[in-house]
Amino acid sequence: GPQKSTIVRPWSCSHSLASMAKDSPQRNVPKFASEVFEGLYDTELSLRLDNVVLPETAPPTSSLSRSGSGLRLWSGAHVLKKAQGACEDAYFAGEDALGVADGVGCMVQFASYGVNAAAYATELMLHACQALRVGGGSAEEELPPVEERAVAAMVAAEENADAYGASTITVLVLQGRQIGVANLGDSGFMLLRKMPHGMSVVASSPEQQHSWNCPYQLTRLPPKLLSRFQKTLSLDRAVDCERFCADVRPGDLLLLFTDGMRDNLHEQEVLHIVDCVLAPALGELVGLPEHATPPQLIARSLALAAQERSLDPTARVPFVEYSKRYGYQCLGGKR
Repeated sequence: GPQKSTIVRPWSCSHSLASMAKDSPQRNVPKFASEVFEGLYDTELSLRLDNVVLPETAPPTSSLSRSGSGLRLWSGAHVLKKAQGACEDAYFAGEDALGVADGVGCMVQFASYGVNAAAYATELMLHACQALRVGGGSAEEELPPVEERAVAAMVAAEENADAYGASTITVLVLQGRQIGVANLGDSGFMLLRKMPHGMSVVASSPEQQHSWNCPYQLTRLPPKLLSRFQKTLSLDRAVDCERFCADVRPGDLLLLFTDGMRDNLHEQEVLHIVDCVLAPALGELVGLPEHATPPQLIARSLALAAQERSLDPTARVPFVEYSKRYGYQCLGGKR
């Protein structure tokens, strides 16, 4: 049987942020710079793990208590700063919840009114995280349906933020062997699982758009600025978010990301990168628990891959295909 480890490892792997990929004869994916794969394994890992899957030993979700599953998130993140201006992205990451917020950069034109999208995104993440703690408004004992806990955390963030700005937002909660996700806008999540011949996307969130490149977003404006647009402005609310629920297993990979990843990396590119990753549960299974890939390295690889695509003036990224559906002809990565 597999070698037992003396190292205690979390049984689920996750992280936040932005993006991915490289060339593979299996996935037929274009190449990325070698820097994208620093700290990951080469394609031999996929060959060695071919037909290796984790045993389905977990009891069904309905028979589990919410706190007794033993699953927790091993989380990490990577944020890429802008070449110019402030980075408006914010996140939180814990053993049972994740969140990401993408502040709207163009709100800088209203800075003279006191608008600060970076501060607003940061506050949204702070209050969402606090709401999920014991005693918070969306703690486990308060709202049993896991997706409604995620929604309640988003509502709490919306209601308690003091800064002015606008931001998309995604909140994910792990409860027992289920995740619940609330998503507003063009950030989102992906749930990936090791199948016999590599990683596969089990669940993901579509983007929420009012029109081309006009995502849903939370907005809080100072009264003086709000009065300028009150007659024509219709603001999105946390309750407008989409809700998702999915069963999870040991070894699953959860990604939370902003539009920087969604708009610049195709699904096959993401899969190629995560096929170079060794999850803790798989490491235990094959007797290599100490060689599991830290989640912050996965996040870094995806972020660098997305950045590389965004700077390529000839890349046919997902945003190009998305724009074509709205009648716009675009070419190159989305910055």
